[in-house]
Amino acid sequence: ISLNLLIGSLVFFGCASRPIVNLTTKFDPILTKDLNDRVGKNTILGNSFLRQNGGGVVTCAGNTVYLIPKTPYSTEIVSNIYGNSENGYDSFYSIGVSIPNIPSQYSLLMKKSVCDSQGNFVFDNIGDGEYFLDTEITWIVGNQVQGGSLMQKVKVSQNESKKVILSH
Repeated sequence: ISLNLLIGSLVFFGCASRPIVNLTTKFDPILTKDLNDRVGKNTILGNSFLRQNGGGVVTCAGNTVYLIPKTPYSTEIVSNIYGNSENGYDSFYSIGVSIPNIPSQYSLLMKKSVCDSQGNFVFDNIGDGEYFLDTEITWIVGNQVQGGSLMQKVKVSQNESKKVILSH
């Protein structure tokens, strides 16, 4: 099973072949809440899609997009899943990692949006700062699930409206 990265069930467990990563950074719920609760006049809007091998395009329609405050803890999680903290794609078929002991409070301390039928999403009234966007796009071919999760770091400040494309 792959993904939706870090949120909610962030990292799914159950695939015994996944290497276990024990985080070295301690989760700081106060820092995460403070960053997430910042109100501002920034907007992050975007679109998320994956192109199938045959050329078709699948969007994140109906799926949740997570806006995760950039902290040392979230950066370590993202870096372990995607191999970096700038942007990435984690295929449903990748071996990936298993990250045990992520506090349930972690998933509660992030903003969520839902992609419309065209794969568009928006986050309004966001405070200045750096964030990770994360979503999952999957589809079924025959009886096999394909696709994966996407992540992009984004920085906003000074009443900015930032457009982001999440794709691979």
